[in-house]
Amino acid sequence: MRGTAENEFGVGPDSAVNSINNVVLAPTEIVNPELEAETADSIKIKWNYENNVPGTKFQVWWDPEIDGEFKKIDTTSETFYEAYKVRGTRTYHFKVRVENECGESLFSPVLPVNIAFAPPPIDEVSVKPERCMAVVSWTKPSDRGSPLTSYTVAVRGATGAFHTIESCGYDVAKLDCQIPMQVLVSTPWNLAKGDVIYAKVFATNAKGSGEPTFSDDSYVIKTEPRKMPKPFLENMVRGTAYFNWEDFAQEGTGEDISYEVTV
Repeated sequence: MRGTAENEFGVGPDSAVNSINNVVLAPTEIVNPELEAETADSIKIKWNYENNVPGTKFQVWWDPEIDGEFKKIDTTSETFYEAYKVRGTRTYHFKVRVENECGESLFSPVLPVNIAFAPPPIDEVSVKPERCMAVVSWTKPSDRGSPLTSYTVAVRGATGAFHTIESCGYDVAKLDCQIPMQVLVSTPWNLAKGDVIYAKVFATNAKGSGEPTFSDDSYVIKTEPRKMPKPFLENMVRGTAYFNWEDFAQEGTGEDISYEVTV
């Protein structure tokens, strides 16, 4: 920068040239704080800042009580901050402000960080009969800070390996699964009449899946009645037809059989 002075006698010589290359401007605000890492007891946030001239520092503020009252927890020259000894299953709020010798910037947008964990094991899983179904039911576990997204239901097959029932667990509002017996006698389960049904169930959220819980009780598999033999006309008396058929036991249930006759 340079200039001249003048008065009634004329204009003076140019002044010396002064550089403005090292002039420090007031800081601009940070627009992109984000979560970098999270553990069971710590949170690490980071941000980008391009106008990082010498002497620039960053104030980190948070709202630990979630009451809207932010407190400054650190001033650092780094573009990250790690908070230790945080308490789990809650949401923390952070914001960052830039400072230099010319003043302070506006606060960054608030960064919410939800501390959550995978669900715990389910307390109870049971298997009960319902007509030609095996009904697996379970109790709802804690979500541990992150909403449950699904359940996985698996039944042990004839080889001892558990196989997932793909039709179950997508609706987290339901705490049971009805499995037709005809599914369990097919591949890959290949169970047979008299086999014991064991199930395991675990819950999943955005943080992962819990450990499976196995059914404490057992239920012996029962199948639907086999196809009935063809009925035959046994007698005709005064315009009344009498039909008959071979009797057979309902496989695996020990329950009374009822017959439906249509003409």
